Amino acid sequence: MPPPYPVLLFTGQRIIDEAHQITGKVVDRISHATLASLTAKPVDDIVQALYNEHYIHLPVLNRDGAEHEEFEFFYAPYLTMIHNVDFKTLTDQRRGTIFALDVPFTGEARYLMTRPTAIALKPPLGFIGESKVTLYVPKENHSLEGVQRAFDAILDNIDEHLKRSAESLSAWPMNFRGVVINAIDQRINQLKSTAQISAGLTFKPKRRPNAPDLTVLPVRKQIRPEPFNFQLPAEQQFYLAEEIYQHVLSVMQNMSLVMEYSPKAFADLGEEALRFHFLVQLVNRRGVPTPIGALSY
Repeated sequence: MPPPYPVLLFTGQRIIDEAHQITGKVVDRISHATLASLTAKPVDDIVQALYNEHYIHLPVLNRDGAEHEEFEFFYAPYLTMIHNVDFKTLTDQRRGTIFALDVPFTGEARYLMTRPTAIALKPPLGFIGESKVTLYVPKENHSLEGVQRAFDAILDNIDEHLKRSAESLSAWPMNFRGVVINAIDQRINQLKSTAQISAGLTFKPKRRPNAPDLTVLPVRKQIRPEPFNFQLPAEQQFYLAEEIYQHVLSVMQNMSLVMEYSPKAFADLGEEALRFHFLVQLVNRRGVPTPIGALSY
């Protein structure tokens, strides 16, 4: 059996169209994002992370790593792309040695099929593997120099197509940034508007079945300073054990989440009243706070 038949490279969708499709997918993803995820970092950091995630890695040929072999078969399938080869009716019955060159590359293989915006070069033939492209040169009347020149010409052709693909994408990064920033702004405004309406309703918010548990747990630990050095003055003879100290921090952190997720309830309170809410959580023994993570806004 011969190796796989080659196809015409760089004859698929325009690469700039694929880039715009990537932008569209990112915008669709943003349209489902939460307010917390869109405000957790500066917008430029979010845009950069999304761009890095969807960056178009054009292939880069590694000519120094190329390896060749040869086999014997009909010339026709390796001179032009032929669909559904039927060798019984094939008009070109020439047969002989075919040289094959495996050229490794880095980058994404699919961009060996997308085409630049403007190109006047004849697309080359090749078989695309996961990390290599195989090129073919039928020997016919070629000498050593002829086969070498033929392979070099195909490699130059591929490099030129990739160069023009890069030129086709030159404006895409800035376009991506502008479109994504606009999508983020629109989504944030939409979510804030929805939250404002929800917060103004007089009805209780419905519990969400998949909500994260942000409950401020009832305090069950007894917080008591422990003596540690009776040689010191009386006012310096007590300290909080590390376990108690960490517990106090966790209670305060949970209380801050209550305030963050229920801003309307605390908006009109002064500093003293806010401190009192923290104090209640630290000294309370019986109260069971509401699991505010289960509320929808």
